[in-house]
Amino acid sequence: MPNYFKITAKDLESLTSRARASLINKLSGFKSPVLLGTCDQKGQNNLSIISSVFHIGSHPPLLGLVLRPPSTNFSHTYDNIIKTQQFTISHVHEGIIKQAHRCSAKFPRDISEFDAVNLTPLISKSDAWKAPAVLESKIRIGLMLNSKIDLPNKCILIIGEVKWIESDEVSFEKAQINFDSNDISVLGLYDYYKSHRLFKLSYEHYDDTRSL
Repeated sequence: MPNYFKITAKDLESLTSRARASLINKLSGFKSPVLLGTCDQKGQNNLSIISSVFHIGSHPPLLGLVLRPPSTNFSHTYDNIIKTQQFTISHVHEGIIKQAHRCSAKFPRDISEFDAVNLTPLISKSDAWKAPAVLESKIRIGLMLNSKIDLPNKCILIIGEVKWIESDEVSFEKAQINFDSNDISVLGLYDYYKSHRLFKLSYEHYDDTRSL
């Protein structure tokens, strides 16, 4: 058996805040970076990059995401979601990684990240929709706030119900979205990777006569 280096809870406490955050963020493995689009009640657009989106259920279609604890000066995304009840998710592909990553900076409320990083806001033609998605993204999703849950570390779990999906013609086929051109993953806070499909397996049924 190979030797393993063990990191204890005490070791974690001894790390600097940034080093600990970098390590713990990597423990859940590769995740998809997405851009979270919102606007305030005056129409000021906001765009942030996150990698905490996950599937909750398909009927109704629900996605979850985790936001950092709200603060007085830099809670634009959270405030906008709560007040407008709308937000969008735009998947990041290789062509917009650097622009998307710049959205992690703490911009003042009166500056739109779209303008600052040179991405284009796109408003869906759905009724009464105001939250912007990213035109340059190949897969865009519009969600309405379903509920929010306070987490033990003061972060907020946001649950959104999918109201619309937009994808380019090449990607959207037979109610399936092709992610081949959206094959970007992030590990931790700063490391981006490309992924590729190995193979597709069939739906599994229990069969006690089949040997593994």
